[in-house]
Amino acid sequence: MQKHYQQPARSISIETIMHKIPEAAKKLGMSERFLWEQIREKKIGVIRTGRYVRITNAQIEQFIAANTVHTYDPDEFAKNLLKNRKH
Repeated sequence: MQKHYQQPARSISIETIMHKIPEAAKKLGMSERFLWEQIREKKIGVIRTGRYVRITNAQIEQFIAANTVHTYDPDEFAKNLLKNRKH
């Protein structure tokens, strides 16, 4: 019987998932001080283990999504406004 070569499972390093505050601030394009302020105000989630504070990619993405201002198409807005007025 022939044995098949099985590749080792791809391990995702914890460094690619979790970021220290300076790394996360750089990724978000803000100062470390402002990021700490966002953390204190609980506007971005963190993982605390003792004195260590880390931010995951998912938390960064949630923060970006929560603070994204979506633009609108004025024509689409007018159509929706007129459509809602008819009801």
